[in-house]
Amino acid sequence: MRKWNSPYSSGRKIVFSAVCFALIFAIISLLIDARIQPAVKELAALEARNIATKKINLAAENVISSSIEDCKNIIVLSYGDGKTVTGISADIIKLNLLKSRVTVAVEEAFRKEPETVVRVPVGAAAELPIFQNQGPFKEVEVGYSVCVNSDFDNVFQSTGINQTEYSIILRMKVEIIMMLPGSTIAETVETSFCIAQTVIVGSAPKTTDSTQNYVSGK
Repeated sequence: MRKWNSPYSSGRKIVFSAVCFALIFAIISLLIDARIQPAVKELAALEARNIATKKINLAAENVISSSIEDCKNIIVLSYGDGKTVTGISADIIKLNLLKSRVTVAVEEAFRKEPETVVRVPVGAAAELPIFQNQGPFKEVEVGYSVCVNSDFDNVFQSTGINQTEYSIILRMKVEIIMMLPGSTIAETVETSFCIAQTVIVGSAPKTTDSTQNYVSGK
């Protein structure tokens, strides 16, 4: 006797198969996500650090480029007999103001945009060469918190026979806390900018006490 299958029974089988397929797909997706998630966070942190570094450099460069005229007169050379350089000093007030402006500009850059979204190629996280720099992409939201420390330093460098190049360098050390979903990563970005520079002909004298103490941060 031929067995009769009702449409209702066939429908139940289709629904059951669909549910099983969805469950299997969800489990596989979770396993893949759990495997590549650490790599995704690592790549996201790297990209977020690059973005932060560019933001720091841009903010500092904007302030310094707008202060070129002031920077021209920061270094003061003292001359003795025979036009021999006997001392070097710097305009401490201008240096202090410039340092403060750069620090505020960097902090303000992150205050205006405390978060960013980075796009990580999943293929790169899963180490799949065919999708290394292509999609699909996973978007990761990263929050920033920064602490800026800066100081000046003297740099003397020989540039030829009986010539010395003297530079005042602004060195910045920015502590960055990057807040990713489920984790927090601390990074340090260090960068430097030449604020003023001159060439000394003859033997290079020592800087005056006030300049040395300020510029070297002692």
